[in-house]
Amino acid sequence: MNNRLCLKKIMYLFVFELFLFVISVPFASALTSKELDQIMTEEGNAKRYDYVDGVGVVTYAEDKHYATLIRETGPGSVLDRYLDEKGQPSRQTNGSYAVLKEYNDKKQNVRTTYLDAQLRPVSISSGYSTIVRSYNKNNKVEYVRYYDPDWNRVKATSGVYGQYNEYEEGRNTLVIYLDQEDMPILNKSGYAMLRRTFYSNGKTENEFYLDESGNPVSLSLGQYGLHREYDEAGKTVLLMYLDADGRPERTRRGYAGIRRTFYADGSIEKEWYLDENSRPVALLHGQYGVLHKDGKTYYLDLDGKILFNLNQFLHNSPQSVILLALLATCVSVFCGRRMNILLLAAYLLFIAYMTLLYRYEGDSRAKLELFWSYRQFFNSRSMRLEIMDNIWLFIPLGAIVYKLWPHRSVIPAFFALSIMIETIQYLTGLGLAELDDIISNTIGGMIGIGLARAGDSTLNAISRCRTGMDSE
Repeated sequence: MNNRLCLKKIMYLFVFELFLFVISVPFASALTSKELDQIMTEEGNAKRYDYVDGVGVVTYAEDKHYATLIRETGPGSVLDRYLDEKGQPSRQTNGSYAVLKEYNDKKQNVRTTYLDAQLRPVSISSGYSTIVRSYNKNNKVEYVRYYDPDWNRVKATSGVYGQYNEYEEGRNTLVIYLDQEDMPILNKSGYAMLRRTFYSNGKTENEFYLDESGNPVSLSLGQYGLHREYDEAGKTVLLMYLDADGRPERTRRGYAGIRRTFYADGSIEKEWYLDENSRPVALLHGQYGVLHKDGKTYYLDLDGKILFNLNQFLHNSPQSVILLALLATCVSVFCGRRMNILLLAAYLLFIAYMTLLYRYEGDSRAKLELFWSYRQFFNSRSMRLEIMDNIWLFIPLGAIVYKLWPHRSVIPAFFALSIMIETIQYLTGLGLAELDDIISNTIGGMIGIGLARAGDSTLNAISRCRTGMDSE
């Protein structure tokens, strides 16, 4: 009887770990709009656009975040509603479920309002519910202002309440960002005005950043401006960062320019880093460029060959993250205190590497909306990867800390460590500081504790099994 009980405990632990592995391997990627067909049906003033698979079944398009778009046209307005494959309202990445566009007699879009599932105005992730536009005598957008659902002027997440546009020969040569009183204000990127010059074909050639008084100001990478060049198809093939005098200058990341190549569908294939003289330059990890392929990013050497980078490898291969975490957890569970002390030091360094050390400094950014990423878990592969990575990152830590201090409440330690990481990311601009990451990390730590406890129970069960067998 004792032997059966011992075997059951061992089996339960094995099944539990197998379950964790299966649910953590990202679900099969949802189909994108490029892999689906779209059919349109029309009834009255409404058009229905359905994404369908090869056998005609309405299917959710991951990149569009809906399966069906219903477009209702009324007098001076267009209402777009987004539905999932079951015909239920589908949440978009900005937090809305529908959008209402209103037009004046000249068919100019004077108001855009984002709506919730019940078609009520809702604040989206950009910080506003409604955009109101006014036009100059040449029918160009002059003022843009943001409002909340109660029709109050509101500051967008970009740090401004609106913008004013000036034109020369029909081209938007000056953008001034506005405060609540329509006076110049610095946006979150650090400039209040954007001055542009153009090529003869109307494409932007240069842009320069200015403060509230119209003086040059540098942004997060140290640049005062940006120069663009295009290919025959109009795609941006060269970006050069400029100093206050309009000359190419290296940014704080070590490059002055980026040269791009594209896939046939127009998406970016490769990006190469250049110095101020347009010569190849290597960055922090020895990469001269990056390759974008199948939703993943790879570092390239000077000859265009893929460089191995541990952090990139783990981000591109979530199964490896899971297996590494399980391995570290098992080592912790089956080793003694001295080994766990060494493992703790090594794993804390690993966490620092994954969350801080490999990243570049940038703008301070935070996402303080609770569970925003979890709401996209089933609809976005990238969100699934991010959430599971953050959970699995702390599972071994939970096991290690439990093994070192089994009789203490250690959950607050995971919470505090995660807060510290997110705070450093925000203060240094090394990443996006998120409340959801703190939750995911803490969940991971708790799972690690559970695995360590289950491991201890299993070891005790095995010991009792051996004792029972020996006595027989």
